[in-house]
Amino acid sequence: MKSLEEPRDTGVRGSIGHRHLDFRCFGYQQDHDLFVAECIDLNLMVKADTMNRAVSSLRDAIDGYLEVSFDGDPTGLVPRPSPVARRFLYRWIGVRSRLAQLFGDRKKAPSSKHFIYSTV
Repeated sequence: MKSLEEPRDTGVRGSIGHRHLDFRCFGYQQDHDLFVAECIDLNLMVKADTMNRAVSSLRDAIDGYLEVSFDGDPTGLVPRPSPVARRFLYRWIGVRSRLAQLFGDRKKAPSSKHFIYSTV
């Protein structure tokens, strides 16, 4: 069973043998009609015309990546962290969203979403 949960800063954890892992992911609006979803723990990125489609496509990409990775030796493939610049963007978008929420300016809050994707 797969689930989307509220943001937790846990990173990758779990057991590769049991194939239970949590992956830090986020989505954001790149252009007027383009949304991006990224998994910073597997260095995967997808683009779509809505946030929901981007998140759904990322979930499919993670499932496919893990299926192929676990068919062989996943060493070096799980986790496969994104470059520092992408991890910085993950943090920066999270900070901007939280500040906008704290100061009550939700209209100016960036269109973004942080979530943990769990595999069981």
